[in-house]
Formats: sequence, structure tokens, C-alpha cells
Amino acid sequence: MISIKRRSVGDIIANVVIYILLTVIAVIMVIPFIYVIAASLRLKRKFKQDRFSLFLIVLLLTLMQEF
Repeated sequence: MISIKRRSVGDIIANVVIYILLTVIAVIMVIPFIYVIAASLRLKRKFKQDRFSLFLIVLLLTLMQEF
């Protein structure tokens, strides 16, 4: 017979916190790729008018150069 080990409340809370942190990190790492793909599909004229998008891409490229 297979014995199932019961988890304590602390183990469950730790697992939930770990999964939340991993999900947040994964989303943060995927957003720049989605943003670059979206920017590459835009019209150049529209992209130049959208200064906020341009700022984010320049910031992303600057951060990537530091690593």
C-alpha cells in the first residue's frame, strides 16, 4: 500500500509563495519578448508617434547592453 505523507500548513504556504514568485518572474521575463514582437509588427509611423513605447524599447535595450 502506498502511504501518502501529509503536508504541514507551513509546507503548503511555502509552496504557494514559491509558485507565485515563479509565476511573477516568468511573466516579467516574457513581457519584453511580447513587447518587441508587437513593436516590430507596428507601422513605423505609428511607432514613432508613440513616445511611451519608444521609451520602453530604448530602456529595454539599454538594460540588455549592461548584461
